[in-house]
Amino acid sequence: MDALGESGMRELDQLYGGTVESAHTEMFSVRPRRSYVPKEWIKAAPEFWKPKPAMAPAAKPAEAKKTTP
Repeated sequence: MDALGESGMRELDQLYGGTVESAHTEMFSVRPRRSYVPKEWIKAAPEFWKPKPAMAPAAKPAEAKKTTP
C-alpha cells in the first residue's frame, strides 16, 4: 500500500472493480488424523501432527441405591 500511494490504490480499486464480478473466501480446517503429511512436517510440528491422547474423563462414583424401610 505504501509503495502504490494513495493515487495508486485508487487506480487499483478501479481496476479491481471493473474486472472482478464477485469474490468469496473459503475456510478449511486440517485434521491431523486424516492427513498424510511428509515426515519432515511431523518433525517440524509434532505437537500438531501427533498430539498426545487426551485423558479420559474421571468416572462418576456410583450412587448408593436407596432402600425403603
